[in-house]
Amino acid sequence: MTTFPANSEIVVNSEMASNNLSVPECVRGMKELDRDKFTKDVRVHCYFFEQTKATKALKVLKPYLLKILAFQPIQEGHETCCRVAYLDPAKVANGFDDLDLKARGTLLCLGLPGETSVRKLTIGYSNFRADEILRAVIPKELDSVSGYSIIGHIIHLNLRRELEEYKSVIGNVLLDKVPNIRTVVTKTDNIESTYRHFNMEVIAGKHEFETTARENRCVFSLDFSKVYWNPRLSNEHHKVVNLLGKGDVLFDVFCGIGPFVVPAAKKGVKCFANDLNPSAIDWLEANIAGNKVNQANVCVWCQDGVKFIQNVVKPAFLEFSPGNYKIIITMNLPAIAPSFFATFKGLLTPDEYSKMADVPPPKVRVYCFVKCPEAEHFKEAAKLVSSAVDMNLEEEIDRIEFVRNVAPNKDMMMVQVILSQRILVDSKRPAIDQIQQPNSKRTRGDDDSSKIPCI
Repeated sequence: MTTFPANSEIVVNSEMASNNLSVPECVRGMKELDRDKFTKDVRVHCYFFEQTKATKALKVLKPYLLKILAFQPIQEGHETCCRVAYLDPAKVANGFDDLDLKARGTLLCLGLPGETSVRKLTIGYSNFRADEILRAVIPKELDSVSGYSIIGHIIHLNLRRELEEYKSVIGNVLLDKVPNIRTVVTKTDNIESTYRHFNMEVIAGKHEFETTARENRCVFSLDFSKVYWNPRLSNEHHKVVNLLGKGDVLFDVFCGIGPFVVPAAKKGVKCFANDLNPSAIDWLEANIAGNKVNQANVCVWCQDGVKFIQNVVKPAFLEFSPGNYKIIITMNLPAIAPSFFATFKGLLTPDEYSKMADVPPPKVRVYCFVKCPEAEHFKEAAKLVSSAVDMNLEEEIDRIEFVRNVAPNKDMMMVQVILSQRILVDSKRPAIDQIQQPNSKRTRGDDDSSKIPCI
């Protein structure tokens, strides 16, 4: 039988160590990351057992093991036939008697010791999680970093102003702790409405913005500094793509790099894709090719959303054949999409609408932001979209959905509207010139009805 060492042989300056596994308080308020300051000594109880009895011993000890980052709680003991288990000081503070009665009885029946030994263990920066470190560094009166998005190798933060002086520490901690990250950025202004991208500052890592993201079984390439991409919308992208099947039609007025279009087109959906941002269109075309999408299923334009509705969507409506298929129009530009929805009011003459008699009624998914108490969000979203066309759309709105929370009392919502005759043939046209975006420096497919697929 192996003879295990007594406590007196194992304890190393136990008076200099504590059993507190938290981050050292001395890092509070740190402005530049000093990894050495996270080093501390802790006092932990250890349990020795023979290798031949390891399987049974570990089954008993598993709930008590010390589980921290970058640390193996089962190690070789002082002899090759001996193993030592490091126990969590929060569960085993006083020794063997802190184990429950059944655990103690099982170990004793195995012929193992009825005692633990105390060791000094040095832990440091590598043993703490990012959230533990940031909570310890940022002053208690300030909220810590609440969350971030990961886009390929990039972490995107929206740092609040009061955390600005801690941005270097925050960035470097995330760079160290989040796997496969090379760049950490924070947004420095609101999303610019014309091209839907924002200015950003690199607070840690490399200035590398070209990356890839995976979603809906597709790989999307993008330059995060030039186009809009939000992984928190993946569920919404997935939901819309699942609504569509082969032979259905999708108009994406603000398509970006293609999170709706690419997976839908792969399913055989006929897609009409538009975005004002030339960089978004370049990446969309790269993603169409990169995901081996049948290019006959996608037509691409780079123009203002109003022009796209007038010059592409309208002619397509008039050329569609009767049949049993869906027509869905997505308008995912929540800051101003309701105003663009007004373009559909009076889009057709009565004679033009008669040509759509046997065409499935198109449905528009208008995304918007609402700022009000949560109980009013659905009502406010309906009011916002109805107000855009100065009509009561109670009969036409067939679905309102919560998409995501953006800020306290601010949600992103989706209002699905059936484009009825009442909307499309209304004689009171809106002032379209008031909602047009600035023209892009280049356009593709302007007034080119030859690019409209036959349905």
